[in-house]
Amino acid sequence: MVADNSPSDKQQADAADKITDTESPKAVHRLPRVIRVGLNTVIKIKVVSPARLQEVAPDNDELDGLWSDRNSTIYVLKTLSLTDQWVIFRHELLHALHDIDRLVR
Repeated sequence: MVADNSPSDKQQADAADKITDTESPKAVHRLPRVIRVGLNTVIKIKVVSPARLQEVAPDNDELDGLWSDRNSTIYVLKTLSLTDQWVIFRHELLHALHDIDRLVR
């Protein structure tokens, strides 16, 4: 008879929880400068000052980020933390993908 020493599902789940709880915080990297979408679309990402963002923002709204379809650029406010910059970047990227999808169809 062969003994089965493999951990149960509950033991595996408990071990995974311990690893997750003890992991150190992940490093937050700077935003990319360019991303490619599909074969022909390039989106530039610019991290800019509040003054520069106001220059490109329509109606001079106070924004944390902006997608400009005129020049295929996402602008993100540089005074935000890196984590917040990523949040704004993802939000503006969704606007960009929506606009690009609409143009392709």
